[in-house]
Amino acid sequence: MKLYVILFALVVAGVSSQSQSGQSPSELRNKAGAFAKDGNWKDALEVSRVVLDTVDDRESGKDLIDSLRYLRELRKVSDADELIESAVSRHSSNWRLLRQAAKSYQQLQHSGFLLDGEFRRGYHRGGGSYVECMGRDRVRSIQLVRKAIESVDENSAGVISDLYSELAGYLAMGRTGAQRVWALGVLTNLVELPDHGDEGRLSSGSGAPVDINGRPLVLDVPQSWESAKNDGERWRWATNESVRLAPEKEPQAKEQWARFLVQHYGVGTLAGFGRWMQQDPEEAEAVLQVHTLKETETIAKLASGVRRFDLAPDYQFIPLLRRLSTGKQSNAGLGDQLVQVL
Repeated sequence: MKLYVILFALVVAGVSSQSQSGQSPSELRNKAGAFAKDGNWKDALEVSRVVLDTVDDRESGKDLIDSLRYLRELRKVSDADELIESAVSRHSSNWRLLRQAAKSYQQLQHSGFLLDGEFRRGYHRGGGSYVECMGRDRVRSIQLVRKAIESVDENSAGVISDLYSELAGYLAMGRTGAQRVWALGVLTNLVELPDHGDEGRLSSGSGAPVDINGRPLVLDVPQSWESAKNDGERWRWATNESVRLAPEKEPQAKEQWARFLVQHYGVGTLAGFGRWMQQDPEEAEAVLQVHTLKETETIAKLASGVRRFDLAPDYQFIPLLRRLSTGKQSNAGLGDQLVQVL
């Protein structure tokens, strides 16, 4: 009896697949779109998945977008992970789909429930343990966009540059705000996906990253991806590669870096660190010495506490702001930032 049920299911699946056979990819995509226009999400998803499972072309990334949209309309976000990974498996060399898969993980709800050891994304009634998966989604996006870069089959520096920009974004995700910037000093394991909920267990202590002695950790631009010592260096390397392939992005990259430096290494980090909160008299004295600073040094609240220190040449944000806010391609916004700093 059990064998009969399995055979019957296979026959039904075969009939469904055959009903779509003989139609071109364009016809099937139009058919799915027509179903969706009528609000027939179930049939739209069925047709879209046939295309996603059988056609590998320039439009496969959009097929993934459409299929995930139909899932959301059906309120079946718990099936999103299976859909994405199935598509990645079938289109393992299609950089467009891999790129979209990486983006898709960032557009999903970053939480779900563990039921008997199995993760179900989204809301759930009836037991299970709630877990967040932002860290896991971040790592998976990094893996997928790196695979997309390796799979680009076009001699297009612009495309590869954009992919490196997206890689830099995933690396910095959740790590450029005051509460998690210290995590840029960590080298994330990109070989294995972290457990669900790992990101939530990260410390929320604020301040820029430091070394084992509590001194500021300089995030250099490494010679290669492999030689990066932490995620901050990976982030800078990916940004640098993007600019190398598309030099017109350089002003934007420099602005991003300048604002990052001011945010995490400027005296503004002391704003919520008044003397009445100080535990160390030396720190209290440092706060009162702001007016004595040279342009090549700063006083900032790091992950190890308030410190006065010399800035590495690449970290001297006042000279950098001055250069970027003057000249033919001056940035007025950075000029305002300079005034605020001074």
